[in-house]
Amino acid sequence: MIQTLSSPPCLSSSKSLNQTNTKSQPVTTTHQFKRQAIKSITLFTIGTLFSILLDHISISQHQQLHTSQYHTSRYQHTTTTTTTPKTSPFLLGLTSLLIGTISTHLNTTLRTPQPETPHLLRFLSAILGTLLLTQKLSSQAEHANQAVGGGGGGGVNLNASVCVLTLACGIWGLFDGSFGGGVAGVCVAGVFGGFGTGGGGGGEGGEGTSIDTSAQQLADLQDLLNKVENWTTLAVSIFQLFLLGLVIYLEYRVYLTLKRVFSPVNVSLFSMILFNSLGLNLFDSIPLTADIPTFLNYFYAAIVSSTFYEISLIFYSWSRGYPVIKAILPSWTLPTLRIYIALYILAICSQNGTLIALEIVAFTSDPVDVPTYKLLKTSYNNLYQIAASLFLAFDIFVLLCYTWYVTVTSHHGDSALVKRLTMLSWFGVVSCVWFVGWQACGLVQYYVPGIPVVDRAYLNIVFNLAPLLNGFVQIGMKWVLFVGREAVEGSVKSGESAGRGGKRGRVSLDTWRFGFGSGQQTGSEGTVKSASGRKSLRESKG
Repeated sequence: MIQTLSSPPCLSSSKSLNQTNTKSQPVTTTHQFKRQAIKSITLFTIGTLFSILLDHISISQHQQLHTSQYHTSRYQHTTTTTTTPKTSPFLLGLTSLLIGTISTHLNTTLRTPQPETPHLLRFLSAILGTLLLTQKLSSQAEHANQAVGGGGGGGVNLNASVCVLTLACGIWGLFDGSFGGGVAGVCVAGVFGGFGTGGGGGGEGGEGTSIDTSAQQLADLQDLLNKVENWTTLAVSIFQLFLLGLVIYLEYRVYLTLKRVFSPVNVSLFSMILFNSLGLNLFDSIPLTADIPTFLNYFYAAIVSSTFYEISLIFYSWSRGYPVIKAILPSWTLPTLRIYIALYILAICSQNGTLIALEIVAFTSDPVDVPTYKLLKTSYNNLYQIAASLFLAFDIFVLLCYTWYVTVTSHHGDSALVKRLTMLSWFGVVSCVWFVGWQACGLVQYYVPGIPVVDRAYLNIVFNLAPLLNGFVQIGMKWVLFVGREAVEGSVKSGESAGRGGKRGRVSLDTWRFGFGSGQQTGSEGTVKSASGRKSLRESKG
């Protein structure tokens, strides 16, 4: 509770206050030292673990690239001696420790005026690190291709590791709260991204080969990578469902109604986590040696799960953004947006239905109907681009609404409702930026020609595991909004008590609970100014 002094303190009070601060200074210094030590150790551990994980994935993909190219050119009598990418987890852990040490001093120097700015900058540093990852991996593929062709170098793995380290620092920023963490993350990604650990050279042309990997070993390697993705997704999804269930249980204890439990936001978020894990595990668990009916059954189940995930994602985006959109746009635009969402769902269902038909033609018709297959393939590609463009346009539209509210409308008031909408908008900005990067990974790896095999493999890993990060962001937003519910309820109750004797109506709490209710207004006749200061919310009888 902040206390304000109506008159300057007396001299004796100042002396006693100075004495108190002097006595508590050693304790404060010791506390800061312990906090900095724990923070440095945590950062060092995060950087080391991320680098080791990526190094193992990089080595596996490096071996897979050379194995596949060997099987395509084994009759050309080429020598393919190569070296795997070098690892440097200690250097990356030291870099992470450097970021944690500099961030405190940068935060003191820059003196960030708004608490929301560090969150945005830290997530921007994470996105920049991921984008830099996709750009720098081309050099690794180039060296690998030169090595397979009879000359060239090995992998450049430090670039990718530092970029993923930047992503880890962006996530760590949620617990740090310093502006310097974002600045240091971008700087380190830019500086260290231009350097890498060099690889070994390639062999000269001649008789025979130095790679003795068989096709069965290649299949085992791919199966190992699929298992890593499956178990990671399964474990993280179970943990996310546990966290979501815990927050929903706390909501139920507070409000004592099942309507909060089965709200649109809760149902759509639960469906997102469930169907993402189910779809990825079904798709990667398809037996390579299975017969055609078994393969198609796994494939159909994976496609259906993926369809439900994308539908749940659009419903969740609409439910979360509804309060901000309704506070900014006129009411006549809402039916248009609902029609737009219906068109997107139709495009998604048509796209996945075409994909199922494509697999049926490819596996069940003997011989394959080539004209029909080409027609279905072209239709699928067009529908995929249409669906991605529709969702991308909707995502940009919601991002503009969030940005408009944060930069313009939120400055018109300091009430708890305005702060709650502002917090929702900041989380919405992060979600929208995540979706752009997620869709970019999917579009680039399939529709941009000339991408090396290693780059496609990395983009596929990022595309498959990115929804896990989004799940943590949404659960974190739900928890933050739940913790801050008391201030909003107190603000609304005070508005209700002030408007009982006058002409002002009442605003239902369901309008502002963002997932704890249906997002609709209830009450009696009358209008009341919304959090933006520009809208009037009509109320119906409750």
